[in-house]
Amino acid sequence: MRVLAMAAVLAAGVVAQDATLPHPSDTAISMHADPRLDADAFTIAVEVRLRSPREPQVFASRGARGELFTLYLYKGQVRMLVAHDAPEYTHVRVSPPELDRWTTLVGAYDGEQLRIWSDQGTASTRVPGRLAHGEAGLWIGGRENGADRVTGAIRRARFWDRMLTAEEATQVRQGEDVAPDHLVLDIYPEPAKPPVPVDLPTADGYRGIWYSNQPTGDDLAFKYSGGFGTYPQQHVPIAIHDPAANKTWFAFGARGVDGSLEHQIACLDHATFTVTAPRILLDKETTDAHDNPTLALDPQGHLLVFSNSHGTGRPSFVHRSAAPHDHTSFVRTWTTNFSYGQPWWMDGEAGELVFLHTLYQDGRRMLHITRGNGADEAWSAPRPLARMERGHYQVSWSDGNERLATAFNRHPDDGGLNARTDLHYIESVSVGRDWRTAAGERVDLPLTDPKGPSLVHAFSEEDRLVYLKDLAFDSDGRPVILFVTSSGWQPGPQPTPRRFLTARFDGERWQIRAGPEVDHNYDHGSLLVDADGGWRLIAPTGPGPQPWLTGGEVEVWHSGDRGGAWEKVRSLTPAPDRHHTYVRKVVDAHPDCEVVWADGDPLRPSDSRFWFATRDGRVFGFPARIGTEAVRPTPLLH
Repeated sequence: MRVLAMAAVLAAGVVAQDATLPHPSDTAISMHADPRLDADAFTIAVEVRLRSPREPQVFASRGARGELFTLYLYKGQVRMLVAHDAPEYTHVRVSPPELDRWTTLVGAYDGEQLRIWSDQGTASTRVPGRLAHGEAGLWIGGRENGADRVTGAIRRARFWDRMLTAEEATQVRQGEDVAPDHLVLDIYPEPAKPPVPVDLPTADGYRGIWYSNQPTGDDLAFKYSGGFGTYPQQHVPIAIHDPAANKTWFAFGARGVDGSLEHQIACLDHATFTVTAPRILLDKETTDAHDNPTLALDPQGHLLVFSNSHGTGRPSFVHRSAAPHDHTSFVRTWTTNFSYGQPWWMDGEAGELVFLHTLYQDGRRMLHITRGNGADEAWSAPRPLARMERGHYQVSWSDGNERLATAFNRHPDDGGLNARTDLHYIESVSVGRDWRTAAGERVDLPLTDPKGPSLVHAFSEEDRLVYLKDLAFDSDGRPVILFVTSSGWQPGPQPTPRRFLTARFDGERWQIRAGPEVDHNYDHGSLLVDADGGWRLIAPTGPGPQPWLTGGEVEVWHSGDRGGAWEKVRSLTPAPDRHHTYVRKVVDAHPDCEVVWADGDPLRPSDSRFWFATRDGRVFGFPARIGTEAVRPTPLLH
């Protein structure tokens, strides 16, 4: 007996943010409504075939994350979760199903017992309570916002308004029909529609997002603030030179007409030295610059845009350009959740995309790595990279072949991110599969020991905080880490000193050397290594019009002895009328566009402009207003 759902099946693209871009998968996410879903007891059964072990994947759910119930794959287990006494919830779990094989998962709850049955086993626990009353529909194949969708196929899902017996659950898993008088929904999900490219609208100018964090209650207003369209340093890359197209591509955090954060994609055409209007990929429905995008370029020239989320409250996305070397049309290929994404295409056409990112777990920022091609949802399950105490921030860099390096700090249990300290480093020369120290000592993941072999220097023993800025390889292929140390997280004249430092591995040990002083922990710059072996630091080391605030005057410093001594060679933004922030280097930079940044007023919300600099020190602004024609960037006259 088949009982038809009372509500129409909804395609995932209809309910997700920026819903015009469908998701490629075997089964579409669907929602089904029936008043009998609000039952004192229930059973959910889902017949599924998984193509990927990536996590999380939601087979069936009612309510938001942690509400009502969810049957899902997470942390290497299939879990049946119920909010038995909201907001309290609990779960039972069994081993995950085999890939590419049909299996039936059955979960049930009757106000006393919570049970799960599968081919891999059974589990149960006593959980007195009841799901909260409500009209929430039943979602199959993913969450309401399009996140955590199943990578694979669901051919049938059933819901009963009582708990099935163990014998009935076995019959269900054998494909039989049971308890027809209590069967509320019998669902045969629709196949997902193939991905459809969507032409992106244009913005009428280049305007960056303004952002502030943690009010201080004094004249300095915030812990950090300003024009943050190129923020943060944990988002890398955001700009890539594409030699085949003779263009540089950018992924900016822009301010939409309503003030919301938009992810905009733009390019500089080096043949004509012109820019066109940026394309609006999506509205992230927040003003949080931590949700800014990152960028990758595959060997065929497709742009891949990674839309980050600050924590777990919003979905994250991956989009792929419909055509190579073009930013006018995109397809959404993945909806999930990640933070601080750092995508690197490794080892040329024979390689794959290695995606370093952060997952928030129990409020902690834990580093992970996953692998894929960006063209679909077939990503590997996130592999923990480092998980010490309250977590980490990281910066990374790749040689574009097989080598990928990451440097990270540690957030101690006492103080968390505002007590960030210590400096760690590991690298991979096997496209992210195996990892080692700079000295070549193999390390096992995840890294959990703060004093383990990845430790470069224990700044915690000196009561120094560590603010990571950049990572590079010098002319000998040795890693160089750029960072700022400070004695406190607060802005202002105290605590001091704040200073750029470099840590370079010389083949035997790490050499840590001092660089220019700065007046703010979040004065972010980039380290560039020239063909002659010299180093350049491009950063807002000048105080700007408002000392002790984020950013300032962008200056260029040079070192000819690997960080031993630094000389200021020029100011890129002399006598600025606002603060310039987050100077970011371009991957494989063209001489006409080496670094890019934004500006703004750090004390109050303001307009924010985007700028870039050439290798010979000329500075150009992206037009705040632009029409349909290509225009030349506006030179900043010194």
